[in-house]
Amino acid sequence: WFRARRLAGRRRRRSGKDVLLLPPYLRVVDELAVGAAAGACAKLFTTPVSNVVTRRQTASLLHNTEKELSFGEILSEMRRERGGGVLGLWAGYSASLVLTLNPSITFFLQQVLKRALVPRERWEEPGVATTFFLAAVSKVVATSVTYPFQIAKARVQVSAAPPEEKGIGDDGGKKKIVRDNIFATVLGIARAEGGKALYDGIGGELLKAFFSHGTTMLSKDVIHRLVVQLYFAILAALRRYPQFTTRLSGRMRKARQEMRERYLRATSSGTNEVRRGVSYVRDAVHSGEGNATRWLSAVQKKTDS
Repeated sequence: WFRARRLAGRRRRRSGKDVLLLPPYLRVVDELAVGAAAGACAKLFTTPVSNVVTRRQTASLLHNTEKELSFGEILSEMRRERGGGVLGLWAGYSASLVLTLNPSITFFLQQVLKRALVPRERWEEPGVATTFFLAAVSKVVATSVTYPFQIAKARVQVSAAPPEEKGIGDDGGKKKIVRDNIFATVLGIARAEGGKALYDGIGGELLKAFFSHGTTMLSKDVIHRLVVQLYFAILAALRRYPQFTTRLSGRMRKARQEMRERYLRATSSGTNEVRRGVSYVRDAVHSGEGNATRWLSAVQKKTDS
């Protein structure tokens, strides 16, 4: 929806023949903005579910009990921590907004590195090793940039406590830090535990990101190539064997006719059921009117007597 709106806005700003010269895709910056906006909307609906799942996974560590909390108990606990409000369900949402930049940065860097390191004639098919390397390095850089926010998000989700007072500055003044604010959480972790705490465990995360995204993009290119080759192979077979095309067209027409007949039968059956239901309701109404008429007559006779 965001992409369609953006393309429509670009067409409205152009006039005349220039509209035909516009590419049917967005620029890199627009694509990044569209991806971030779509991710923010998606996280708006999925953050409560993610928080409940995280709380259930860590319930035994927080409560020192083997009893598994129910869904309702977790919701009540999260609302109680927020003073009876429902905002606790969206704890860590600001972190989710920041983390939507991770895939955007990844694909942006991938395009930049490809244009900088790969000759123009090989942009469409840079090769297996090049595809893997570009995707893996891009994901590693994006993960390194957003990893502190992953740490902060995990802490906010596990313990969504109310705002707390912390001393900040040499003047002894007090400033209220809202732990739901992802930037305040990152700042609090850095001041309380040092900058290293923001990158605790990043080695394993980078290793996973390197192989995971590199393999994913490599598999995507391989599957895409196979699908295209299969498409052209089927076209070639259809042109080489016209009798197969005729037979396939006949089967498709037969299947389409069968589907149409089934649809008509189902529609007719549904219409008959509706008619029977209407008739039943009409009979019930008439019966009720007759009973009401007889009852009113009896009441009138007793009143007259």
